[in-house]
Order: sequence, then C-alpha cells, then structure tokens
Amino acid sequence: MFKAKKRGQFLIIGAVILGILILSLAATQNAVIKKDSISLKKFNGLCENYKNEIFEISRYTINAKSNEFYLINDFTINFSRYAGGVDKNFAFMYVYGNSDYAVVFNNFNKSAGIYATNDGGENYLGVLNGNCLTNFNSCTMAINNNINKIRILNETEKINKTYDIKDDEKFYFFAETIKDGEKYVCE
Repeated sequence: MFKAKKRGQFLIIGAVILGILILSLAATQNAVIKKDSISLKKFNGLCENYKNEIFEISRYTINAKSNEFYLINDFTINFSRYAGGVDKNFAFMYVYGNSDYAVVFNNFNKSAGIYATNDGGENYLGVLNGNCLTNFNSCTMAINNNINKIRILNETEKINKTYDIKDDEKFYFFAETIKDGEKYVCE
C-alpha cells in the first residue's frame, strides 16, 4: 500500500511538469522592442523608399523622354517634407550627373563645402546651403566642368564624401539621422 502512494506522487509531479512544459510552449511570449530598433527601421525604410523611387523616376524618364533632373528635384522636395514628418532628424544629400554636368543637393541642417576635381586638380566651388524646403535653388549647386570627382565636406557634421563622376549619368545619395546620440547612415 505504501508503494502505491509514492508511485501516485511521482505521476502527479510528472503530470504537473508536463503541463507546465506544454503551457510554456503554447503561451505567447511578451517581446520587448527597443525604441532604437523602431527608429532604425523607420530610417532604413525612408532610405529604401527614396532609392526605389529615384530608380522608378529614371525608368519613367527613359520611356517618356522627360527631363530627369527636374523630376528628381520635384520628387526630392516632396520627399523631404514627407521624411521630415516621419523622422525630424532625417537629412540627405545627393550628387546627380555626369562628367560634363552635375548637380549637388544638400538637405542637411548645415552648409557644406563643395569641391570638384578635374585634370587641373581639386577646386573649391563654394558653400552649399542646407535644409531648405521653400527655396530649393539655394540648396542646389550645378557644376559645369570636365569633372572627375566631387567632394562634399562639412566638418561640424563630420561629412567628407568623395564621388567618382563618370561619363554616363550617375546618382549618388547618402542620408543620416541621429537618435539618442547615435548616428545612422545609409548610402
């Protein structure tokens, strides 16, 4: 009689442990999503969205024989307004063109120095204002030379980018945002 009682206790303990295991597998776990990861996902989404839309504009202009530069400018103004609503720290810059004609656009909060390199060496072209949604032309610099490279320099934002400019048209883009003291960059 004593053995039967002990055996029953082991069965009850085993059933409880098995029940806990089944319950832990069936229950949904609470997940903690860090605020930084949400911010990073929004930032990466903005970057991918801009890249994809610029590609679609290029594809459209080839088929429609439209002026790509003006469509990119119009889209960039609208995208800047949209991105500012999603992430107020989102800033970007692009270089578009070829070795004969290139355009630099600055949407950072600070101005940037623009340099162009050709066969005669690197030349300082001037300061390009930033963060202007109302006066787009003051944020854009056109370069009409035999261009090999374009360098963008802003020491306070720690931006120093150099782009090789080829004979065929190219589009270079980089963006960044700052969240809780950390800088996120995409190109």
